[in-house]
Amino acid sequence: MNHVAQFIHSFNIGGSEILAANLARGLSGKGFHSSVWAMTGEGCLADTLRREGVDIASFACPAGVSPTAICKLALRMQQKKVDAVVTHHFRQLFHAAPAALITGTSLIHVEHDYHFYEDSPQYLPALRRLLRFSSGFVVVSSELVKDFQQGLGSRVECIAIPNGVDTQLFRRRGAVREAMRREYGFDDKTFVIGSCSRLEPVKRVELLLAGFSLYAEHNPFARLVIVGVGSQHGFLLQESQRLGLTGKVTFAGSRNNVADFFNMFDLFTLTSRNEGLPLAVLEAMATELPVVSTNVGSVATVVGEDTGILLQHPTPEELCVAFTALQDPALRARLGEKGREIVQDRHSIGTMVQSYSETLLQDPHTPAAKYLQRLRTKS
Repeated sequence: MNHVAQFIHSFNIGGSEILAANLARGLSGKGFHSSVWAMTGEGCLADTLRREGVDIASFACPAGVSPTAICKLALRMQQKKVDAVVTHHFRQLFHAAPAALITGTSLIHVEHDYHFYEDSPQYLPALRRLLRFSSGFVVVSSELVKDFQQGLGSRVECIAIPNGVDTQLFRRRGAVREAMRREYGFDDKTFVIGSCSRLEPVKRVELLLAGFSLYAEHNPFARLVIVGVGSQHGFLLQESQRLGLTGKVTFAGSRNNVADFFNMFDLFTLTSRNEGLPLAVLEAMATELPVVSTNVGSVATVVGEDTGILLQHPTPEELCVAFTALQDPALRARLGEKGREIVQDRHSIGTMVQSYSETLLQDPHTPAAKYLQRLRTKS
């Protein structure tokens, strides 16, 4: 198997998009030819991947179902001689499965969380049918295996390949910390709380703002930096102003140097309503940051009393208490060291890429080809 094409929603920076980019780089290092294709061409990740020699394409389909996109996808699979397509999330699978069936291409499907199916369980039967045409079904944590087998039935084969991050890129670097803090006007006294996420309702950034507002009343040196873009940017900016946080909160937008921002932070926080196993949490831990997070998805497998604080009943008051508890530099250092150790042992990018490589090479006989063969036999 030589050519692997991954299919994502867009080239905007998000968890599944970053995983696809990291996987493309890792597979290229193992001798695969990598492509990353998207339903829509939006996002700065496209230029980054293009510069790195990754084949990219978009199919101009930002929403809904597009028979045209299916046809274009099948044609590109054929033209580029794709051996396997890896889909991330349901909509990409929905479009890629018929294209893979037409071309006889092997298909691996990856799900990053379960909350889409919790909110819209009517899609579970469709997912079950589409998975019949896949060579493999991958989720990003063992906890998600349980969720999907409960929703789809225990007979559905599902394997966990935990997310991995580049521990050489995401690591503590004193010179970067100093430069970034100087750029943003932070001195040694400034206590910087960081967040990195899409500015969408599921991320509950308004909860983070409310918790930080309470904490900032007691710590005049506290600052909050939020990296990311999304549909709620305007609302969140107004909310920060309403809470009197002007000058204390920085909305940094979409950034390619997220690793540098992690070095600037003193702790990392996640207030999402739903998650799988967020890459941002693993990246923060690799940079030796303690993590304050809601207890969602598989976060509890890496965040606990030895790496940070897991919020059981997320409220602004509980966030304020957590931030106060982590003011101690010695405690933050101890939690950060343990966090990096966990990521190095269980969530390295090398281990993740190796697992995907083995999955891609496992079965040369695609379900699509078998299905077509059955049709020919019946006729």
